[in-house]
Amino acid sequence: YLLNDKKVESLPKKTTIIGAVKLSGRTEHGLNIGALSSVTETEKAVYYEDFNEKKSLIIEPFTNYNIIRIKQELFENSAIGLMNTSAFLDKYSPNLATGFDWNFRFIENTFAIDGYLANSIFSMKKFYDDEISKYSGNTGRIFLGKIAGEHWLYNTSYDFASKKFNIDELGLFNQPREHGGATQIVYKNDKPSKLFYRYLILGRIEYRWDFENINTFKYYAVGPQALLKNFWTVFFQFIKSESAYEGQSRGVPMGKYLRPTAIQYNLNLSTDTRLPIFANIISLYEFDSKKKKEYLARTELTIRPTTWIELTPMITFSKRWNEESGFILGGSYVQAHDTSTGSYFTVFGDRDLQHFDMALRGIVTLDTKLSIQFFSQLLFYKWSYKRFKLLTTSDEFIDYVPTNHVIHPAYLKFCKLNYKIFNANIVVRWEFVSGSTFFFVWTQARKGWNEFYATPFDLNVKQAFDIPSDNVLLIKMSYWFSL
Repeated sequence: YLLNDKKVESLPKKTTIIGAVKLSGRTEHGLNIGALSSVTETEKAVYYEDFNEKKSLIIEPFTNYNIIRIKQELFENSAIGLMNTSAFLDKYSPNLATGFDWNFRFIENTFAIDGYLANSIFSMKKFYDDEISKYSGNTGRIFLGKIAGEHWLYNTSYDFASKKFNIDELGLFNQPREHGGATQIVYKNDKPSKLFYRYLILGRIEYRWDFENINTFKYYAVGPQALLKNFWTVFFQFIKSESAYEGQSRGVPMGKYLRPTAIQYNLNLSTDTRLPIFANIISLYEFDSKKKKEYLARTELTIRPTTWIELTPMITFSKRWNEESGFILGGSYVQAHDTSTGSYFTVFGDRDLQHFDMALRGIVTLDTKLSIQFFSQLLFYKWSYKRFKLLTTSDEFIDYVPTNHVIHPAYLKFCKLNYKIFNANIVVRWEFVSGSTFFFVWTQARKGWNEFYATPFDLNVKQAFDIPSDNVLLIKMSYWFSL
């Protein structure tokens, strides 16, 4: 965003890895150890300031990334573990995260107690000066449940993440900084009957609050799943999401938005997976107490023409319209400024969304030591915002008046967006020594967008392949040895 009004000569899309090393293994006493360290180069954008003065801006600093994972197996199917990550950014304080986790099984693996606790220390430099701020946060989860048995299974869990918890230098933690949990009950019958080989009925409730004790999420789900006599699987689920608030814990900068009640129906049908050709079909329909409606259809076909070839074409289409939604760019809500009062508001609008995804995945196993895997994907994602309105600090909407309320022009051009992506990769795997492998990987990516929401499908396809491609060749070798 700092370069929105600049003439940009070059803007790096990837970070160059100077070098990396990985070590992993397991001792005869059940101690698993993994370590990874890498160094990445400084990446700069080159742009022109006023009077054609050439300047550069650091996008990513020179950095050393490190991960250490230790896991000790205990008793039968139980374990405790420790993980530490660190990112040493040039001229920054290090970003650190340490976590402890456990998985315990009791009474012939019938009952489980799982969980984790973690802490992070994160440093951030403000873009308008050289001041570095340091933040510390915590997260944790506990799970208790009966996970095996003849008929009844049940579990409950609780988790939290404090406001300043952040591990995004090494990993992604995209959950809201809230606390809450889930409770689930399952009744199953694994004895064959006239209609089914087995079936189950599931009920689940989830609930969350922010740290001001405001309810941010509550939903109920119930539905059956069955394996039929022809080896087809059918799963149906009814979900009701209750009205709840979205505030600062979910990224809304000004005010709290009361999300409407929504109803969703899901149906999943899978044919006999033992056959050379089988399919998985997913359908979804959702509506809320306002005007939103959504449907989704996905079909996945698996084809095995021989024992050594498997092909899986997939196609997904979804459409959502009249959804009351925040104007969100780059994961952040856009704000408007009142020129007369100096007040700020969160921008909302009615949003239409369309998503089309066509992909092909496959594997060719030439022998026990040599295989080729490939994947290609054509993805279109587009949205259109209309009828803007503004959320105030008193949690009410007011009309958006362009003459009084200013939204940055660089953001307004994204109120209609047509995003196009093509991805492809090929992986050749050769096990040259038992347990040791050599990988050759080629990937291609094409990404682009324009503001024409109503672009026809055939033109979208043509434009996707007109986008310049980024190609990467990667060679990787893993060698296993005994100590």
